[in-house]
Amino acid sequence: MNPSLTRSTAIVAVLALTACTTPIRDQSYVATASARIPEAQARSECQFQVEAATASIGTERLPRDSTIGNAISDGIADGVERSDKENTLFKSCMGSKGFVSA
Repeated sequence: MNPSLTRSTAIVAVLALTACTTPIRDQSYVATASARIPEAQARSECQFQVEAATASIGTERLPRDSTIGNAISDGIADGVERSDKENTLFKSCMGSKGFVSA
């Protein structure tokens, strides 16, 4: 099988899967008794913290050969890794501020 066709198929599959998911930060959250700030403020604070914590994902990677296919693959891998970490960190942050997903 043609390697570029296989890579293209994988890219399309990943994009299709990620398009179907709702980011954790876009979900509804409900305040618990321990919530001390409004939900909008908690969301803003958590979003800032998550972006700061995940900003360097992909910057430490050693470069592979400079083919466009490898660059695309690396970019997709970095995006998937960052999205996964952002979702985990955001949910954890909202929980620490007294909110649970609805």
